[in-house]
Amino acid sequence: MAVVEGWGLSRHVAVYPVARMRIAIDIDSTLHHYWDLFALLARRRFGVTLAYDEQVTWDIVQLRREQVAALVAESHRPEHVLGAAPYAGAVEAVAGWHEAGHFIHITSHRSTDAHDATVAWLDQIGLAYDDVHCSWDKISRCTEIDIDVLVDDSPQNILRAQEAGIVPATLAHPWNRDLCREEGVICASDWQELAERLAPVLAGPVRAR
Repeated sequence: MAVVEGWGLSRHVAVYPVARMRIAIDIDSTLHHYWDLFALLARRRFGVTLAYDEQVTWDIVQLRREQVAALVAESHRPEHVLGAAPYAGAVEAVAGWHEAGHFIHITSHRSTDAHDATVAWLDQIGLAYDDVHCSWDKISRCTEIDIDVLVDDSPQNILRAQEAGIVPATLAHPWNRDLCREEGVICASDWQELAERLAPVLAGPVRAR
């Protein structure tokens, strides 16, 4: 509450709404470690070995595009979605943001068929959120709902977020470490560090809407 007093005037009390940030958070490789499952499925289905430390680009050159799509779809089956373990500190960091009044939008490059399993997993791990959206175009959706901060591991989404005036943040992975050196990209090795680095941003002024 802000109190406004004018000289020679009666006392006025004005109540201003506290500014809140709108945060979008990816799931795979952001809320949980996704690569081990993807690599396991690739080895079982196509006999291809995918080493995490060697995946220094977003594209997976050992597989054709349709093979990647098939593996992604399989990885988002309910039994795999519900079996994921969140990164240490992720649930606690998001809970702190939500308790502070920030809007939490969970976004994932998943088919809408995976929506119910995704919601069930979020509830299962106790993650606080206001909205869940599965789509192939995260940035358009983030722009539509005035997102201020995007936490996402995809280099493409990081760059598109910057172009849209959204603050990008990410956990460091081999495929996005080059972007971690870019100005304006908030990068961290784990969720505790990510929350610490985002704290000044979340405490700052909200973009004009």
